[in-house]
Amino acid sequence: MYRKIMNIVIVGLGSIGQRHLQNIQKIYKNKNINFYSLKRSSNKKVIKNGKVLRKYDIINYYKIKLIYNVKEIISIRPDIIIISNPSSLHLDTTLKLLKYSNNFFIEKPLGDDRKKITHLLKISQKKSKYIFLGLQTRFHPMIKFLKNIIETKFYGETITSKLEFLTYLPNHHKYEDYRNSYAANKKLGGSAIANLVHEVDLINYLFGHPNKILSFDKKTNILESDTKDYFSSKLIYKNKFDINLTLSMSEINEKRSILIKFQKKTIICDLNKNKLTIYDNKTGKKFIKNFKLKRNDLFLDEMNHFLKQTTLNNKSHFLTLKDYISTQNLYFKLIGKKMVKF
Repeated sequence: MYRKIMNIVIVGLGSIGQRHLQNIQKIYKNKNINFYSLKRSSNKKVIKNGKVLRKYDIINYYKIKLIYNVKEIISIRPDIIIISNPSSLHLDTTLKLLKYSNNFFIEKPLGDDRKKITHLLKISQKKSKYIFLGLQTRFHPMIKFLKNIIETKFYGETITSKLEFLTYLPNHHKYEDYRNSYAANKKLGGSAIANLVHEVDLINYLFGHPNKILSFDKKTNILESDTKDYFSSKLIYKNKFDINLTLSMSEINEKRSILIKFQKKTIICDLNKNKLTIYDNKTGKKFIKNFKLKRNDLFLDEMNHFLKQTTLNNKSHFLTLKDYISTQNLYFKLIGKKMVKF
């Protein structure tokens, strides 16, 4: 299914960059891959399963080759470039490296410069570049289930929905001081809506764009951060249903759930516990299904999809740049910015 030998350049070897590297090694069983890192920081930590392996050096552990200059990429001729550096750099880095490969995996979020996104879309279409955005939650079996239920109207019309992603930033990477993370720094692209943009993507993927939006964000001062760590929005659709979205990076009582009330049933997806509950709106009877999956399973499915698509002539549009721009435009609507035309 995949190439025999592959050259991969990774820009950004923090926790998410290393996760993608580890998953590619699993898929290929650590064979026939040459990894290169475009080095921009002094980070040498090996991060696996949320823990730092202090006995190892990142370069030796992964057998990765360092490159220090963009021009060195020319001789490598990478099959794939993975962009996983700080959020604020994703868009500029992609534009800078676009001519060096045909396949790009960009970790979310892409960025919020409308003109640069439009420019990237035009160039990528003209040059037939495959650009994939990393939004692994779409690969969750519960999300696939919801997508089918909504599209087929199996439980009737949607009446209302509520999405909550409430998390506590200091718990994310306990091996580092959260105050230095990109999520806690405005200049690096940090904010509740930017860092928890998965929920914005899920709204776009499941329901599309609303007709009216009322949004509110704030800096709670609970965290030692200069970012707005709380975001709330009400989205109203033309067929008279509404969605309530709440995002927080300063919530001690962590929660991630999707509630959708249909005419016949009410569904609650607990994305932290991988638990699906369906209530009958008339009888109150409930059905519960627990999904046996680990968090990394979603990242593996995502990477498998991406790697397979790089080998195909007729690629899926799923989570490509053009697909993602619809999510980006919803993000712009939520924060009151002009949208990208495509």
